[in-house]
Amino acid sequence: MRARTAVLLIVVLAVIAIGWYWLDHRASTTATAPLKMLTWVGYDEPDYVAALEKATGRKVVVQTYSGGEQMYQLLTKSPPGTFDVVIVDAEFGRKLFAEKALRELTDDDWKFPDLLTSFTDGNPASLNGKTFGAVARWGAVGLVYNTTIFSPSDVQSYRVLLSPKAKGKVGIFDWYLPTMGILSKSLGNSRPYDLNSQQLAQLEKYLLQLRPQVASIQADTGAVIDDLRSGRVAIVPGIGEWASAALQSSGLPIDYVVPDEGGIMWVEAFAIPATARDPVASRALIAAAMRPETLAMLASRKAYFSQVSRKTAYLHIAEPVRKALKSTTPEDAERIAGTLQFRELPGPSTLEAQWLEVWNRFKVAR
Repeated sequence: MRARTAVLLIVVLAVIAIGWYWLDHRASTTATAPLKMLTWVGYDEPDYVAALEKATGRKVVVQTYSGGEQMYQLLTKSPPGTFDVVIVDAEFGRKLFAEKALRELTDDDWKFPDLLTSFTDGNPASLNGKTFGAVARWGAVGLVYNTTIFSPSDVQSYRVLLSPKAKGKVGIFDWYLPTMGILSKSLGNSRPYDLNSQQLAQLEKYLLQLRPQVASIQADTGAVIDDLRSGRVAIVPGIGEWASAALQSSGLPIDYVVPDEGGIMWVEAFAIPATARDPVASRALIAAAMRPETLAMLASRKAYFSQVSRKTAYLHIAEPVRKALKSTTPEDAERIAGTLQFRELPGPSTLEAQWLEVWNRFKVAR
């Protein structure tokens, strides 16, 4: 009996020892494993990744996507633990947070004393008073145009898109959300993404009027910029300084404007997936990314330029870049942000599927 008890005790102790070894090994492996981010293009550029690695002491691996819908699919369909941090467009972040796919952040993660006024309450990276994202980049959605073809007075209204001067010169970024949003705004809709069926039908009519003016519809941002660079297109709705600033820096006659009817603001934020392996490491990565000097790097990526969320970050942005962004001072950035409405997903009066059907009919029309 005593021998049997001794054997049982040995087995129990062995199991405990193996368990502690496995937990310790797993913890040490997690602590040294690369941190993986799911992001828009631009965050994967080597100098930016190197800055994050230096600040965190961890290898950072970046996987890019080319639209909010693709990001949503990648994040929700990947195995748990695949991503430690995700860059979300705020409107898709709200959807993910509602589905409990993102963690709530603490104030220390996102609430900085020098945030631009538009972001001090956590919006638009929040839902029901809970914040899920640290706002990093934002920009104006309006018109980008070639200054040798269009004058500043020409582009004070979105009506220029239907003008003879724009025939065969309009470029389109193949993402329904920004383009349909600003064209909805141009029709006088105060809530451009919350349209009833009649308003959506009016927007479709406008899009079909615009279709003969269109020279190209491009699926990625780089192709849109190439079309503007080559002169294939001379005016593009639904984009802003992210395209014009990059081209201006190359000496090309390209500018952007928010017409009199107003513009839309896109917002990108750092968020933590609910299934992140090590939320503490994820928060450390976000803290490194939100430093003013690191945030400033995002203003002038090769992929696209952007505004940033912290006023002190503008002090680290080169003057030519600030000039191209039309934000020579943080106060300029405040002024621009104050003219824009946050981009949203359609609803609740009409469904996203209905908007996508309209967009697809627009693309195939002639």
